Formats: sequence, structure tokens, C-alpha cells
Amino acid sequence: MKPYHALLLICTALILYACQQTPTPTNVVSPTSSHTLVITPTPTPTFLTYTVQPEETIFSIAERFGLRAETILWANQTQLHDNPHRLKAGMVLRIPPVDGCFYIWQSGDTLEQVAQTYGVNIEDIVNWAANGLDPQNPAASLAPGKELFIPGGRPPFGQVTFPTPATPQP
Repeated sequence: MKPYHALLLICTALILYACQQTPTPTNVVSPTSSHTLVITPTPTPTFLTYTVQPEETIFSIAERFGLRAETILWANQTQLHDNPHRLKAGMVLRIPPVDGCFYIWQSGDTLEQVAQTYGVNIEDIVNWAANGLDPQNPAASLAPGKELFIPGGRPPFGQVTFPTPATPQP
């Protein structure tokens, strides 16, 4: 692919993304006042799909979309399994609009525990429109298996245990 073709594709994707993100204001007249209140709906974040091109890496894809490489890796866990070397041309990746990670809700989870584990505030999870949580009663929308996007979140890493060298016997 010629460099100007890639640039054209990127510009087109950015324009389409910007068009999807531009909220349309709605005018609402307050019944107790003669003033007009303008309410701007919060747009639902759009996750893109992207087909990996030959010679691309996690790092080049992340740079293309202004994200951390880890975000691309974490957003595509089922395909990449935390291994950037599994990336192959032709793979279709999901690209979040911001850095973060996904979490599958488990039985017994609490928002407090998930937020603490991923290093974010509860509000970050609840107010992310694509999660579809009711801010007044977020627990009502949470059932085991529900996938949540945690903007700004970083998944916990398992504890690494290194083998201990054997002690030589005299």
C-alpha cells in the first residue's frame, strides 16, 4: 500500500469517527422558566474494527489510533492471548476509542472491587455509555458474562514466580 493511500484511509476513518461522535443538541423548554435549556446528549463511544496489514505491529497500530500498545493487546485478548507476536496480517481487531481494557463480569463481583482492581473510579465504569449501565442503579444491569469496557483501566497481572536454583549438596 502506498503511503498516501494509508494516509487517505486514516483521514477517512477519523472523519467518519468524528461524525459519529458529534452530538446533536436538543432544545428543551423548562416549564418553570422562560429560558431555553440546551441538552447535549452524551455520545455512545464507538469501537472500530481494523484489519491488520502486512508488516504491522501492535505498536504501529496503537500509534495509528493514538492508543497504548497494551490497549490493543487487551482489547483483543481472545485472539492475541497477551502475546503481540500472535498478530498476523488479515486479523480483524477491535479498537477502543480510548485507552483501557475489557472485563467480563463474574458472579460475586462488585463495582468497587472491579474499579479498584483495574485502577479506576467506579464512575469511570458506570458513566461509560457503551457499558449500558444505569447511573442510578448500575447493579441492575450487571449479570455474569456481561462485558464491560474500563476506560483508563489496566488489568492486574498475575504474580510471577521464578524457580529457585537447587542448593548443591556437599
